Amino acid sequence: MRKYLIPALIAVLLSGAGCKELEGLFEGKKEERSVKISSCDFSGSYDVEGSSYTGTLTITKAGKGYHLEWLLEDGSYYYGAGLVADDVLGAVYSSGSMGAGVVAYKMTGDELSGLWCTAGGETLYYEKTQGASKLSLGTQDVAGEYKIKGSNPDGGSYSGNLNIVKTGETWTAQWMTGAEVYGTGFVIDDILILGYGDNYGVGVALYEVSDTKLNGIWTYTDYDGLAESSPLKTGTEKASR
Repeated sequence: MRKYLIPALIAVLLSGAGCKELEGLFEGKKEERSVKISSCDFSGSYDVEGSSYTGTLTITKAGKGYHLEWLLEDGSYYYGAGLVADDVLGAVYSSGSMGAGVVAYKMTGDELSGLWCTAGGETLYYEKTQGASKLSLGTQDVAGEYKIKGSNPDGGSYSGNLNIVKTGETWTAQWMTGAEVYGTGFVIDDILILGYGDNYGVGVALYEVSDTKLNGIWTYTDYDGLAESSPLKTGTEKASR
């Protein structure tokens, strides 16, 4: 995938009480469901723990999305870029030489509960604040071959195919739009979160699952922009089986 091709690789889910939902505007027929955009502000600093680590997660606003930065107890850093849909913050993360992955959190009050996987991984791991319960997966079956149409952040458009298959606890995606791009992700509630990466950067796509259709938003950032918290721009994508 080039900079404005399509998405594939990561995720973060945050569900905040009292958050007002706004309807996202996308191209297409008015009767089609649109991705719900949350007005919640997920900015903040959180002490998080996984099965074998602890650390601090800092989330800051970055244009139309969020920048995420993890500092783990062993001194290692990870950087992420995320978007919010239907009270879900989905993000892709990377530490450069150590690869990339997808993470998803759900928020209850001030507590975050999340799941994550490595790029191409078939196993999910948890990450949460100390008082949060572990997050559960969504039950939707999103496997299949889709026809896709999308718009780039610069206003250009594209079309092609998207193939999604089940791989253990995760889903593997393949976009075909003149070039082939592969992504990994999972479903929380009715949101499918996929992240992707290439030699130049990483991106994330969030889709609202509605029967045989996916309505999504996505973003891409190069590695320098990821670490520097550059403002994120978004594209849209619609897929149907």
